[in-house]
Amino acid sequence: MGERRKVVLAFVLGLIIATAGTATAAKLITGKQIKDGTITMKDLSKSVRAKVNKAGKRGPTGPTGTVDTSGFFTKSESDARYPQIDILETGGAYPVAVAPNTHVDVTSEICPNGYMVGKGTFEADGFEESIVHDTILPADRRYEVSISNVLDTPANGTLHVKVNCFQLDPAIVPEPQIP
Repeated sequence: MGERRKVVLAFVLGLIIATAGTATAAKLITGKQIKDGTITMKDLSKSVRAKVNKAGKRGPTGPTGTVDTSGFFTKSESDARYPQIDILETGGAYPVAVAPNTHVDVTSEICPNGYMVGKGTFEADGFEESIVHDTILPADRRYEVSISNVLDTPANGTLHVKVNCFQLDPAIVPEPQIP
């Protein structure tokens, strides 16, 4: 009987120590003592993680608001905020006959005074465009087109040339405004 008593006593004593240890641990650490942001998801139990990850229900939809248009520009006010550009297209069709192994300046389209050269284009009818060369010369307000016939045969055809000239009228360029 003495042996059985020792086992029971050891069991009870172990139970008291185990529960006292847990209670002591619970008393030692409180929520106030845990620094914010130090508990991570892996520190939580699976059931708590499942509750955290569960999506909530969508709340009620509120009334549709109205847009405050008091700061908007009208079309004419908006247009007035940007430079006004006048575009003039000039050019023509030029018959071309270029002897073999010869270079010819076909045309030099010049924009009127007060205008700047924009984009120039050409189209070759009757000969290869690969022998046509174009250059924009902004300082001279000019678009030049030339043909360098490096072939052993004459180059004959028509060259259609267009150039866009544009003008920014200083009188109608508005001062930049910050809304």
